[in-house]
Amino acid sequence: MRRIVAIVEGQTEEHFIRRTYPSALILRPFTNGKDVSTEVISKKIAAPLARIGADFADFIILVDRERRQASATQFANELHSELAKLAPGRRFSIGVPDIHIENWILADEAEMRRRFDASFTYAGDGVAAKGVLRTISGISHSPLERAELLKACTANEIEGRSPSFAAFKAQVRCEWPWLNAGAA
Repeated sequence: MRRIVAIVEGQTEEHFIRRTYPSALILRPFTNGKDVSTEVISKKIAAPLARIGADFADFIILVDRERRQASATQFANELHSELAKLAPGRRFSIGVPDIHIENWILADEAEMRRRFDASFTYAGDGVAAKGVLRTISGISHSPLERAELLKACTANEIEGRSPSFAAFKAQVRCEWPWLNAGAA
């Protein structure tokens, strides 16, 4: 498994990458929120990359859309554009869950039905998924528990219901067993 650089914003994403792509170099150079500009996030991402070689299979970025006015696609495109200026020559696979990483968890209806609620139906991207997850499970999950939930989900199931995940998956160039499990 070739190494990747995973640039993530939160603990859940960090734990998830550690468990599904153990050889990844993980960076958490920024915090996020609906008021953090694309320019600030891009600069925080680009700064440590100046010290990193280019021999990586992929540079994966996971950052939540939060409640920004821009769509997940627009936000990802803005990040691509800024990073092209700040880190020329590097190619990034940018995943922007719409709204949070919990949306990708809930998009695997089969896993949510198996674990929590046999009648669960994913309402779609752009829904406040943290509250939905808390409601169907009856508990507030720690970042590690959310990472384990995402790890238990199937990428193909998520892709079928989450346009933001499908856009991310289409960009990834590395051999990531979790992402490619069950792929045709």
